[in-house]
Amino acid sequence: MKITISSYKKAQVFKKDYVRLNGEFLRFKKSGSNSNHKFCRLELNEGDSLDARASQYCAGATRWTAASCQSWAKLKVEDGKLVALNFDNKKVDLPHWVS
Repeated sequence: MKITISSYKKAQVFKKDYVRLNGEFLRFKKSGSNSNHKFCRLELNEGDSLDARASQYCAGATRWTAASCQSWAKLKVEDGKLVALNFDNKKVDLPHWVS
């Protein structure tokens, strides 16, 4: 399954966003020269372990509240569907920064 993780870099609580596929860190790429978003596109297969911390600028957010759009999730493919888990390995809604 191909997925894209986006990261808004303007106002962040965390010092660094990341995506780790099977324990290996992947790099974000800038979407354009004037863009504040970076993207990481990858292929996620059944059995892969992926965790990510990222963000996406939400409608109505300001530069002061953009960091609150940020979160962490563990992502995996179950029965052909992408699911998100929290720190307690309980299913949660997919973060808005995953597509």
